[in-house]
Amino acid sequence: MTRIFASPLAKRLAEKHSLELSEISGTGPRNRIIKLDVTRFLEGKEEQETFSNIIIEPQQREKAISKSWEYIYQNTEYEVLDIDNVRKTIASRLTQSKQETPHFYLHKKAYVNNLIEFRTQINNTLSQYDRKISLNDFIIKSTAMALNDIKEANRIWNGNNILQFNQVDISIAISSEAGLITPVIKNCASLSLSKISEQVKDFSKRASDKKLKPEEYIGGSFSISNLGMFNVDSFDAIINPPQSGILAVGSIQSELKINSDNEIENHQYLNLSLALDHRVIDGVLGAKLLNKVVFYIENPMLSVV
Repeated sequence: MTRIFASPLAKRLAEKHSLELSEISGTGPRNRIIKLDVTRFLEGKEEQETFSNIIIEPQQREKAISKSWEYIYQNTEYEVLDIDNVRKTIASRLTQSKQETPHFYLHKKAYVNNLIEFRTQINNTLSQYDRKISLNDFIIKSTAMALNDIKEANRIWNGNNILQFNQVDISIAISSEAGLITPVIKNCASLSLSKISEQVKDFSKRASDKKLKPEEYIGGSFSISNLGMFNVDSFDAIINPPQSGILAVGSIQSELKINSDNEIENHQYLNLSLALDHRVIDGVLGAKLLNKVVFYIENPMLSVV
């Protein structure tokens, strides 16, 4: 048996906490275990038990995490910020969505040369009325028309059944000081681009002023989140429960292509990522929906007929 050297104080402290000296590494002369070694071992064991509680006892999860962070950052300066009700609701709903909703993702490019040109023509006409249509307005309208065409995708999971909607209601992700909020554009497929633009502007302003009504951001079967204006190339979004899908839109990108006349052309495109709830929409149906969204984006004239 290997002899273990330890100071009297270390032995008494180990015995007090029912510790085996063989589990502790000594840092004293000739690897002798000293009191500091036992103290450090106890601190490490306490930290390990704290993290174990996070898994073993879910009801104490928040308390255990807080205790762990306090231990880890005890020598670091930081500020404790209160969490308002909006942020708590967002955190709770999105955590629930990621844990309970079987997400899957589809990706596709949508070429927007025609869209950019068509939008410019429209806005030249609207400029005399001090109005303007955004690219996002076209994306909302294109998504609404796609859901109106692929009606099987305009539904949500409802526990023991599925809710199939007759009209297309789409939530728009808007960032505000209070956090992310998703007001709903009702009956979106039947609205004109101008009306969609007006509603988005109104929602954005009232979200910043914290004047949106609860009934204005409840409902819908689908969401759109556009980070293109923040120079994000592409991203995958989390479904807003109980909805069945969300379209994530990145910034406009460019690529060079050789056409049939052997000439180099500059093609501009958006990276689209479609997150879907597999309980409601399978891969084939999701592909049909995404292809239809791209079709309408690439043929923007159909948004005004």
